[in-house]
Order: sequence, then C-alpha cells, then structure tokens
Amino acid sequence: MNVIKSLSLSLSGIAGALLLANDLLACPNIAGSYMRPGDNLVIFWEQNGCNISADTPSQGFDHSIQGRWTGSYFDYTVSRRNIKNGCITKMYGRLYQQGVSQLNTEIYGTDGRCDLPANFTENSVWYRR
Repeated sequence: MNVIKSLSLSLSGIAGALLLANDLLACPNIAGSYMRPGDNLVIFWEQNGCNISADTPSQGFDHSIQGRWTGSYFDYTVSRRNIKNGCITKMYGRLYQQGVSQLNTEIYGTDGRCDLPANFTENSVWYRR
C-alpha cells in the first residue's frame, strides 16, 4: 500500500512540475508597438510572461486580443466588436515572430457571427516602430 501511495505522490509531483515548466517556457518578448504597412494600422502588444494582449480600434471595429505562447507561436483570440451595432465576432489566430522587428499574424477562422464567415482568413505582416 505504501508503494502505491508513494508512486501516486511521485506522479502528482511530476504532473505539477510539468505544469510549472509549461508556465516557465521560454517565449519571445514581442511587447511594443507595431505597424502594418498598407493601412498603417498600429497595434501595441503587452506581454506578461508568455501571455500577450492588445486592444486596437480599426475602421468601425474595436479589437481586444488575448493569447498565449504554445512553444512555436502565440495562439490568440480576437474579440471584434462592431462599433455601430455592437455585434461581437470571435476570430482565431496565430502570431509568429520573424526576427526582432517583424511579426506575422494569421487569422484562420471565426465563430461565424456578425459579418465574418467561419472560414474567414487574413494574413498580415507587422513591423516594430
């Protein structure tokens, strides 16, 4: 019985260590201001550990973004609110760092609400300001 208890405690300790290690994953620091050429949209990314966030308005919409480092890229969700009618669409994306001054973002789908279809996609390149 003691062997089973000991094994159980060891496994729970290992699981706890793995969760802690996941929180301590090395991730790139992307905090700062970036601009997308073409429409000159500016976004300011905040970062707390491996969690990212940003709030930015653009042509009739407010965007609130929350994401987390996966080990290869930041996985994020955008809450896109239509300023005119208040309708909120969830958009799902990935953010990749390309060197120290460039980010690539990829929207790969939405929840299908409001004016964006579920299969909406968008790729953008952003440069540090």
